[in-house]
Amino acid sequence: MARPVIQLENVSWTYSGASSPALSRISAQIAEGEFIAVMGGGGSGKSSFCMILNGLIPHSLAGRFSGEARIDGVCTREMSVARLSEKVGMAFDDPEAQFFTTRAFDEVAFALENMEMPKEEIRERAHWALRAAGLEACAMRAPWELSGGQRQRLAIAAALAMAGRVLALDDPCARLDPEGARETLSFIGRLREKRALTVVMATSRAQDAVDFADRVFVLINGRLAATGAPREIFSDSALLMEAGIDPPEICDFAARMSRLGTPLPHFPLTVREAAQGLAQIMPASCFPPPGGVDFVIEKYPPRGGSAITARALTYSYKSLRSRARLALDGMNFEMRDGEFVAIFGQNGCGKTTLFKTLSGLLKPESGEIFLRGKRQLDMSLAEISAEVGYVMQDSDSQLFERTVLDEAAFALRLRGIKPAEARERALAALDTLGIAGLRDEFPPALRRADRTKVVFAAILAMGARALILDEPLVGQDSQGAGATLEALASLRRAGCAVALIAHDVGAAARSAQRIVVMKVGRAHMEGSPRELFEREDELAGAGILLPPICRLSLAVKDFLPSPEIALSAEELSLRLAQGLAAFGI
Repeated sequence: MARPVIQLENVSWTYSGASSPALSRISAQIAEGEFIAVMGGGGSGKSSFCMILNGLIPHSLAGRFSGEARIDGVCTREMSVARLSEKVGMAFDDPEAQFFTTRAFDEVAFALENMEMPKEEIRERAHWALRAAGLEACAMRAPWELSGGQRQRLAIAAALAMAGRVLALDDPCARLDPEGARETLSFIGRLREKRALTVVMATSRAQDAVDFADRVFVLINGRLAATGAPREIFSDSALLMEAGIDPPEICDFAARMSRLGTPLPHFPLTVREAAQGLAQIMPASCFPPPGGVDFVIEKYPPRGGSAITARALTYSYKSLRSRARLALDGMNFEMRDGEFVAIFGQNGCGKTTLFKTLSGLLKPESGEIFLRGKRQLDMSLAEISAEVGYVMQDSDSQLFERTVLDEAAFALRLRGIKPAEARERALAALDTLGIAGLRDEFPPALRRADRTKVVFAAILAMGARALILDEPLVGQDSQGAGATLEALASLRRAGCAVALIAHDVGAAARSAQRIVVMKVGRAHMEGSPRELFEREDELAGAGILLPPICRLSLAVKDFLPSPEIALSAEELSLRLAQGLAAFGI
């Protein structure tokens, strides 16, 4: 093992007022140039682990610290956060929390100026970091003019510019589209090899750990429960279940095949490895065998009446520093009662702008919007909100009250609902999302994922029949994301119209009946998940990467009992197991 750059010895940390430690007796060494993925369920301590590295813990946050953390041989207690920032660059999961200036270039240069670097070096490093993050064209734009994913990349660029020895990333790809996430992490991977940079990344995306990490650290309730190479960690189903970690799709598929009695010769991490393993156990002939295998693919019923119809929408963002940026360019969109629509697209393609126009927060420059046949322009904002419930990407701006329960009942009280009924409806909404136990908590003090759920609960309690949600799965662990998607599916089954923006293509596609892929302000592709996922090259052209399990399904489609592409590891393993059983394998 190369020389350790990070040394943690019996490190514990308890936030002020907390009843249990966020981190408990952590001991680990991380070598120069290593890429570590830190994983665990919600509240496991991933963010706290990162903040130990840059000295925010214990210097800037209130709480009790014990043990010793060393960066490049120096104890973090003996260095200020400012001095540590020369060694450790950090990007937080909430990029807005670290923005201070009015231009993207200035944001990247800000910390370098505080480090008193020469002006020419500051200019070179800032432009290099913006270019690395794919934001060079946005250098003169204000951070708040960027899309959510672009703001996330700006935070990474600022961390990259000042990272001397260690880059600490707290869920850096949560808001990035799949292609943007891969490009960013690929660049970071090349950078760490070139500069012997050590990377520590807290993430909820297991596939990123498979693709880029040397080792995975698994946290459970603040304890370092396991460390190991990705293949070792992701082949341990019991560990992943205990930690609340969703396995990578290919690993999940391999585990399911084993439980079904048809294990692969070697445990795979990649689509190629899984396909090679399947080739070794497949029969020489293709499915279906004589007599056939009947595997039923669910067919969704016809859609109901129109909930929202948008025709030829255009919208441009104006800026004093640069020319107007066209966000919607003749966008057409429809969602119907009893339908779940997932919207995909690269960062900056207009997804959030579309939702803001549908909810009445932005007025389109041209085009029309109809809500259940009524022209939106003829409706007040209160009337629009009664029809369309909107959970924003920056959900914190929708929090107003002192407790979670009061927040969930806030809009009901404004509408004159009696207190007892408002409380009952709010509690039911909190229970649906699995956060009733947080009813007395202060909303801004919750984890990002739970804050989003609180806003969702408030919208849910209001009873709007059309729901649009902008990235509600960001920061959620597998249990939380599952609860959110199930709540939305239940509302869809009850006749509501549901649409959400998501970068987790696989999870959203498994819930949606229809997918809309946006590109440069327009609907570029549209259809059912199974229809669109057959068009892998076209999706890639719009910046959408097919989920690994779908790529594996395409690779072995000649061996499936039915031709439809599989959308989940469960579906693909069952279909293959049924087909193999028909051959007596």
